[in-house]
Amino acid sequence: MASNAHSRRKSFKSIERDLTKVILADLVLFLLVLAISSMGIGWLKVVFGIFALAISALGDLFLVLINEHTRKRSRWMLYAFAAIFLCTLASLLTGSPSPAA
Repeated sequence: MASNAHSRRKSFKSIERDLTKVILADLVLFLLVLAISSMGIGWLKVVFGIFALAISALGDLFLVLINEHTRKRSRWMLYAFAAIFLCTLASLLTGSPSPAA
């Protein structure tokens, strides 16, 4: 019984570590979207933006599929993916930041 609980805890730590890496990679991708946008390369901004949106949406979907979205310990990951998704979407829709004229 105790080893089963230990196994689940170890499994969650592994998932948390992997998803933390995905969140950080998604954040770097979002920062690239902002940097590319400020340089005025519109098509590349859209490509990286779509990748950032997809990673964020899939991260949240993964948490829902493994039923971690209801647990308090996983809420920070859910919110991180949602925040990056919303910031990327807002940047793409508003066209900001844009290069200085």
